[in-house]
Amino acid sequence: MITAKRAVVAARSAASITVGLTRATRRPDRSANYAAHFLFHRAKPVALSWHGFQIWARGLDWPALQEVLIENEYGALADYLVAQPSPVVLDLGANIGTFSLFVFSIAPTARVHSFEPSAATFDVLSKTRRANPQCQWDINRAAAWREDGSISFANGLSSTAGQVAADGDETVPARSLASILRTCGGEIDVAKIDIEGAEEAVLADSQAELLRIRTLVVELHPDRCNSPRVVRALRECYGNLYMIPGRRSAKPLILATRQRPPANLPFYLD
Repeated sequence: MITAKRAVVAARSAASITVGLTRATRRPDRSANYAAHFLFHRAKPVALSWHGFQIWARGLDWPALQEVLIENEYGALADYLVAQPSPVVLDLGANIGTFSLFVFSIAPTARVHSFEPSAATFDVLSKTRRANPQCQWDINRAAAWREDGSISFANGLSSTAGQVAADGDETVPARSLASILRTCGGEIDVAKIDIEGAEEAVLADSQAELLRIRTLVVELHPDRCNSPRVVRALRECYGNLYMIPGRRSAKPLILATRQRPPANLPFYLD
């Protein structure tokens, strides 16, 4: 009976994934192939296409595909991406590159700098980078942290759940925000920061660096760091903060900007 129930749950999951990906990619064949790998070969990357871009993804990357490419979680950034002719974009916690591809779909001449710590996930990100040679896209294997060096990193059951942790399963390069900005040329038009609790270490004492980022979106992880410190630092540098609503995740996704206030987003009041 348990096996039969699991089979039903698996079939429903595969059908849901196939439908969602087909709606986003218009490729039911590749979508069904990905769904099969999600069930049986979760660590094996398979090829997908989205808005003319090629992307490699594993079954354990499904949350990144779902939230960014299917549910358009970062759609509120579109106006800021087209405000500059060739925006410079920073992607901290790049995962397999879904946010970066979202950027290129809105601003094809953008220059994107992606940072991803996990060795296995960075390998998949590298495959996607090579599959899209037309993009101005720099990828870097490193974790964002309060200082340069190296740090322990724990991979999760899904690739989006990896985090800096004392008992991690690999040691990864670490880069401070100041160091990252130097790599990117010093000034950032749009930044996305999803670093699973490391946002306090990276942002709370980085006011000078935040002044060089015009607009950013950061996911807060209150269970992993002192989120109020992050919010205070952002308010000091940006003034009003805004919440991106309607997310699948309960974790707050905050937009901060010194450009025109976003349309139709509520203030973040916590």
